[in-house]
Amino acid sequence: SMIGLVAFTVRNSILADMILGIKRELENTRFSLVIGDSDHDPDAERRILRLFRERKLSGVILAGSTDANTDAFYYLSEAGIPVVITWEVSRTPSLHSIGIDNYDAARRVCGHLVSLGHRRIAMIAGPATQIHRVRRRIDGFRDELTSHGVEVPDEYVLQRKPTPAEGEAAMQDLLALDPRPTAVFAASDAFALGAIHACTRAGLRVPDDISIAGFDDAEFARYLVPALTTVHVPSLEMGRLAAQSVLAQQDTTTTRPTQTVLETTLIVRDSTAPPPDEGLP
Repeated sequence: SMIGLVAFTVRNSILADMILGIKRELENTRFSLVIGDSDHDPDAERRILRLFRERKLSGVILAGSTDANTDAFYYLSEAGIPVVITWEVSRTPSLHSIGIDNYDAARRVCGHLVSLGHRRIAMIAGPATQIHRVRRRIDGFRDELTSHGVEVPDEYVLQRKPTPAEGEAAMQDLLALDPRPTAVFAASDAFALGAIHACTRAGLRVPDDISIAGFDDAEFARYLVPALTTVHVPSLEMGRLAAQSVLAQQDTTTTRPTQTVLETTLIVRDSTAPPPDEGLP
């Protein structure tokens, strides 16, 4: 009577909201939730999936996943264990998913920065070689800027593990460029938190000297100084629907797989503004 959740990290408040949504949906059922934290490590993710299969759990929810373990999802499904992928739309029609359009959300962030007048826009992203949703965000970033005739130098796109410390380190690298960007799209609020800290330590003002936008709308985003422009992801609803999907699959082995796309919202706050005049400090 256990439902397993494979989380890419439990240190992110946006995942906490998703977990809350799952737990609320499992209340008053015979199922309990067990969580495995992969910490963005494909090998750790595979070990968790193997353990969940050996224990014959009643269902598995993937809070994001790495490309390296796609075959493991099939093993679970073939063993009769319901599988639901979240945070992205499944590329496999035979698996259920409750996700968001990462590509479209990234395009809207970049469209906002371009509308403010920015032309030197950089991105701090997760490891694209391992995670499909990260690649979709990078693709959305590049395609939106290209559609406006804005070039994206390779050194303007950095891939790091999504933590505040990595966001700070990446921002330091971007600030050392010549010319440096006037805006940065941090593809997680954790990145954005570290990036703002790096700017403050460098004596720069956000957004007067450089604009920063995030992704997730974590609880702390509105309380940062300045408050963070970001993409709101309905993670609580995502968790609730993922749990519903797993429960629905308990009653039948012939449930037709569904791909549900939840709406994201660009939340414009104080961390983005028009670029400064040339002759940056």
